Order: sequence, then C-alpha cells, then structure tokens
Amino acid sequence: MSSLEHSKRSATKSVVSYEGPPIIRKSLRPRDAPKQKSVPPPRQVIITVDGKDVTPMPLNPYLFEGGRERQISILDNLTKDQSFMLQPHHSSLGRVDSQKFQTNLLLQKQEVESAAFTHRSIVTSAYFGDDIVIPAFGSVVSYSDDTSVDVEEAEAFHEPAIPDHISLVLKETDTFFLLDLPSCSVSKDSEQAEAVEEDNRDYEYLTKGKGRNRKVLTVGVQTVEVLRKARDTETTKKRSRNTGTYVSGWEMYDTFQTVEVPSSDEERSDVSFSEEEKLDFGMQDHKLNEESSMESYRMSTEDKQLNKIVKSRAFRDALIVIERILGNNCYNEEQKRFKGLSDPDVFREDIEYKYKLRLLWTYANDNTEGKCVTAVALNSFNEDIVAVAYGKYFYNDRQCVGMVMIWNIKNPRQPERQYDFVVPVTSIAFSNVNPNLLAIGFYNGHLKILDISSPEINVIREDTTFFEPVWNILWFKQGDEEDLMASFGDGRVCRYQITSAEYLKRTQIMVTAAAEGKLKGIKYLKKCEGKDISITGFDQARCLALHPTDPSTYFVGTDEGVVHRCSTNYYNEHMDLFKAHDGAIHTIRFSPFANKLYLTCGDDFRARLWVDGISEPLVTTTRSLLPALDVDWSPENPTVIATIRGTDILVWDLQRKMYQSQSVQKSPKGVFNTVCRFTTNGRCLMVGDMGGNVYVYSLEDMPIRPFFPENLILQSLKRLLVTRPDLLKKLRKLGSLNFDKQNFSKYFN
Repeated sequence: MSSLEHSKRSATKSVVSYEGPPIIRKSLRPRDAPKQKSVPPPRQVIITVDGKDVTPMPLNPYLFEGGRERQISILDNLTKDQSFMLQPHHSSLGRVDSQKFQTNLLLQKQEVESAAFTHRSIVTSAYFGDDIVIPAFGSVVSYSDDTSVDVEEAEAFHEPAIPDHISLVLKETDTFFLLDLPSCSVSKDSEQAEAVEEDNRDYEYLTKGKGRNRKVLTVGVQTVEVLRKARDTETTKKRSRNTGTYVSGWEMYDTFQTVEVPSSDEERSDVSFSEEEKLDFGMQDHKLNEESSMESYRMSTEDKQLNKIVKSRAFRDALIVIERILGNNCYNEEQKRFKGLSDPDVFREDIEYKYKLRLLWTYANDNTEGKCVTAVALNSFNEDIVAVAYGKYFYNDRQCVGMVMIWNIKNPRQPERQYDFVVPVTSIAFSNVNPNLLAIGFYNGHLKILDISSPEINVIREDTTFFEPVWNILWFKQGDEEDLMASFGDGRVCRYQITSAEYLKRTQIMVTAAAEGKLKGIKYLKKCEGKDISITGFDQARCLALHPTDPSTYFVGTDEGVVHRCSTNYYNEHMDLFKAHDGAIHTIRFSPFANKLYLTCGDDFRARLWVDGISEPLVTTTRSLLPALDVDWSPENPTVIATIRGTDILVWDLQRKMYQSQSVQKSPKGVFNTVCRFTTNGRCLMVGDMGGNVYVYSLEDMPIRPFFPENLILQSLKRLLVTRPDLLKKLRKLGSLNFDKQNFSKYFN
C-alpha cells in the first residue's frame, strides 16, 4: 500500500483512545477458516419520470437510532467523571450533528463495554472523524467501516489483571414503620393512670351499673343530613310491554274517504275559524237557528267580532296565561314556600318547634260560595294541580248541585277547569297511570271518568247502574291494567274495568253485611235489640283503603264503626273484621313510613292508631264534642298527624304527647271543616270547609326529618305504651313495623 493511499484511508478512520492496560480482542472466526471478503455496497438505481429525478432519498439512520431506549452500562458511570471528555483531533468533529454524535457515543460505549468483559469483541464503526478518550485505558484502537482488526495478531497486548480485593461499604437506612398499633393500656405508675381509671369507672357505671337505667329521650337535633343518595335516587322498576293492532285495507279506505278537502272558496271564508270554533259559534255549514239569527241580526258588527273573540279557544288560553302571570305577582313568596324554594334554615339559632300553620292562599271564587267541599284529590304526576269536588253535607240539602274544579297554584284565584253537574259530587280520584283521567262519584250512584285535558265535559267511560251514593273511589293496579274500586251507600264494593265498550265493566266483589255477635277491637256499648225487623242487613261502605304491599287486600270502613279486611280473590267474604269506632268511620290512612300502622277517625269524636296484627288501638286521641271527620299522615315527618274537628285544625306528634295536640288552628271564616290533605311534598296542608273554601297552609317550625323514620316511630310508641305493658309486649313480639315486600311481590309481579 502506498503512502498516499495510507493517508487517504487514515483520514476516514475513527480513533478510540484508552489509557489503561491493552485489551486483546480475539477474532470471532476460527483460525483456519478462510477470511471472508467484504461485500461491496449495493449500486444505487436512479429513477427518472418525464426527465425528472424522482429517486427516493435514503433513510437517515441517525434520526431513528437516537430515539431508542438507552441501556445503563458501566460507561454511564464513567461519563460522570470530570476526566471524560471529547478531544477534537479533527476539524470534522465540529460539523457533526448533535443527534448523530449522541448516537455514535452510545454505540461506541456498548462496543467498549463488550470488549472489556467478554474479550471477544470486534471493534467496528460506521462513523468517522471522532476521537473518544476513556481514562481507564491507555491504548489507541483505530477502526473503519470496511476493515476488521484481528487482535490475536497483536501479541504485544495481554489480558487485564483481575483485582484481588473488592471493598463493599454497607450503610444503615432510616427506620420506617409498616404497622403501628398504639397500646390500649398504660402503666400503673404513669401520669395517665389516674385519668384512665376514671374513664373505666364511668364506662362501667353507664353500661353495667345503675347508670344504664338513665332516662334517654329521642328528639330531633340540628345535625347535617347525610347519605341522601340512598333515600332520593332509588326508583321503582319500570315495566314495559309490547302491544299491536290490526288495520284492514277497508278501514284505511273508509278513513281516507271521510277526510274532506275544502275548496278554495271555503278555505278563504273559513280561514279565521277552526272546526271547534265553528261548533261553538253555531256556524257549521253556514246554518244558524232562529234564535242565534235574531241575536246576530240585532248585534252590531263590532259586537259580533267581540263575541267571536270571547268564545274563541285561543282567547281563553291567553286569559289563563295572563291570570297566571298576575297570580305570580301577588303570590310569589307563597308559591316559593309551597315549592320549597324558601324553606327556613334548619341551623338557625332561634329554632323552636311550634307546629304553626301559616295561611298561604285560599282556593275560592264566586261560584264556590256556599257549596260544601266533599273531596280533594292531588294529581299523581304534578303536585301543582288539585281537583276539588263540591256537593252537599247535610241530608236535607235538596237543591244542592255538584261541581268539580281543577285548581293550579300558579293561579289561586281562578280554576283552570270547571265542570258543573246536576247531582252533588261525593268523591273524586286521579289515575296513577294516566294523569289526565279523573274518576268522579255522585250522590245518585253514578260513576264517570273524565278527561280533564279538555275544557268541556268529556266522559271517557261511565256507569249508571246503582242509585246509592258513591262514598269513596280508589285506583289500583293488579297486573298490567289499572282498575277502579268504589264503595256505595248500600254496602256494595265494586270493581270497574276500562274496556273498549261505552260503559265500565262492573264486578261486585264485596257486600258489607251487618256484624253480629261480640267483636274484637274497642269496648263498645251493646245496643238494645228491638222487635222490629230491620229493612236492610247491610252497612254503608263509607271508606276504602288499599293494603300498602298486597295488591289483592283492601280495607272497608262502615257506618257502624266496623273495619272489614277483604280480598279481591274472595268475593262477598271478609277475611277479618274488628270494631274500630262507636260510630261511622270516615277515613282509613296507612303510614307512608311504617306501613303496618294506619289511622282511623269516626263519629265517636276520636282518632285511633292501629297496627296490623293487633286488634287493640295503640293510641287514641282525646275526646271532644265534635266528630273527627278526617285524618292524614305527614309525608315529611313520620310522627306528625293532622286531624279536623269542627272549626279546629289539630296537629299531633307521636314523639311528644298524644293527650294534647301540639297546635290548634281555627278556620279563618269560622265554618266547619270537612276535608284535610297533606300535599305530596309534605310542606303544606290543604283543608276544605262547608263554605266552599280550600285553605292552603304551610307548616312552620316543624321538627327536622329523621334519617331512620321507622326507628323513631317505634321508640315513640314504646314511650307512649309504657303504662300498658301487655300491649307493649305484643308490639315487641310483632317485630318490624314494615311489611316484607318480597312476600307479596313474588305472586303479583
């Protein structure tokens, strides 16, 4: 090799400097094996399209190799030393890209590390112009991309010596604890010994000593309510079903034939009136009777236009909206209190439980004056809508007529709907499935179902078979369909089903026969039996109540004070009966918190609390000189009860005392009250009287709602029955105050 070629080749080599002992690198091939010739690089092909060079550029290996993950080696520790540095022996080092330089450095580190520990590596490099000085070695090894240096030929090199002694320094780390259990005992000689002994003596006194007989009172406290999610977010299971119908081609043809397409002239003449307005104005087919023709002839053109506007449906709807806006201006604060938007702060310092009733507004107008309120029904879907029935209270009111009004809290002055009837209305009830259906019972025994979405009387179904008053109506769901249950003055209890027919399908399921012999329940005076034969052997079915969990069981209260427990599976037979009042029973109400408890009120001037499974009343209110016409449970406070007697509205609390009511509110107009109902949210109480007024009261200064209502009711009853140990023993034996729904749902779901 000439000196010129040697100088050219040396200019393209990379030099690695070592300051330590020399390293012998052995060849990877056997000694006798022939040396392999280097493979020349592949020839580059130039691609031209339309005279332009479109040859793809070669990939840059430095951009991809630099991003791979670094492996920690012994040379990483060497780089921390200040003596590790790069010596710029060639001017080409300054022109090397930083990314390329880092990649070359990583590859050279790995090759040197492999040569130091395996002694069989071949130092090769594809990069040039770099000198790396490693302080641990002293030799200089040069290599290029097309030559492989055989270390065995250099006999001057020898293997490095193995160190005889290696020193390892062990240091103690900081102490850390995985588990720390503090001691529950202290030494007798310690400073805390006396305080611990005092705590132990107090604990023994309160748990095993005389201190366990101390008086404990369960009262409401000002604590923050927690776990609201478990109470408010649970929803009932929604059931669905598939339905279908069949329409034949003939029915489709007849339907399209009945559709009349008006001509252009009729369209121009009737553009300002709808079909419904034509019926109201008597303008159908442009034919008027004589009376309307004479009236229209005498009226001026302006009066005719005004009359048309007043009778228009759109005008009536606009009036309702305007009245709601005006009502909001007058009753803004009262409406907020009704909806719970301005509830008093339960954490105020001057809180007192006074059980006050504050009058918000009165549902009344000129049409309701002098008409007795016989029933109040709350809509099951919208708590703002209330239906009020007006009829007669005394038997000798011969000229009394009936009326049903639909009130809305947005307009307390005027009703949204008004339906007038010739016969007094005795009972009403909203459907639980269809909120627009309202069942109405009349004094003459008729039963009708109205669609209140229409401003006019729209009877969906009716029944006109009986002639005795319909005292009570209930909607109940047994299976997939919702049916009606009604009680009559002749002792009948009937079930009604809505079918495709014009009238309701009626089934008589019970007749409340007069009870004979000695009855369980309250103690009552035995009546003297006369020699005259009674005209009828049946008692009036005055009120109904459904079992809270069993859909086939219901309770019937009669005018003789007897409660019949019946079932829809056994017609005209009762499963049990007991004497609840010494007079007619007006109401049976189950508790929304403990569904084994229910209230009754009657003409013996008292209201009584019963529990299913015990034939004796748990609590009885004090006697007065006026009958208790209605009673209701509060859906907000589990121990609060409201009753009406004469002109008084009484609020009771089971956790306080029952020999005296917590508050008494007089009727604003001094008229006898007939109906009382708590609203769905429990914040307000509605009371109807004989003058046609429905008063809406808000409950002020009430106890805080407990989180465990059943426990509060049970503790309150135990405290009230402390003087009756026999009855208290029966109550404890009864167990929970709620029925197990699983025992009933598996048969009816």
